[in-house]
Amino acid sequence: MMFLDSNRETFLVAEYSGQVVGYVMGYIRPDMEGHIMSIAVDPLYRGNGIGRLLMEAVIDRLIKRGARYIGLEVRVSNKGAIKLYEKLGFKKMKIIRGYYSDGEDAYYMMLDLNTWGGKS
Repeated sequence: MMFLDSNRETFLVAEYSGQVVGYVMGYIRPDMEGHIMSIAVDPLYRGNGIGRLLMEAVIDRLIKRGARYIGLEVRVSNKGAIKLYEKLGFKKMKIIRGYYSDGEDAYYMMLDLNTWGGKS
């Protein structure tokens, strides 16, 4: 697997055998919060560590750009993603009611970079 560095900063694409199998998009807000805007892995390739690799890579890049913490929103029903984020050190901070267009709630999760141990 390789990463195609589309933005050279915080938009990464994972490729396997010439096929795009996942991506992650992050950015830095003016208050120096890193934010994960979107992450996806092709369902055929889930469970192979691609999401974790993408998250670790974008976290490292956000740190290099000066992020003090990193936030994201995730569907309360997305147990797999929540488990991954918790393994990386993200904590559930609050529930955002009706966040998604279908009315589902989201957790706002945050990673405090002062306590993040890096790749684990």
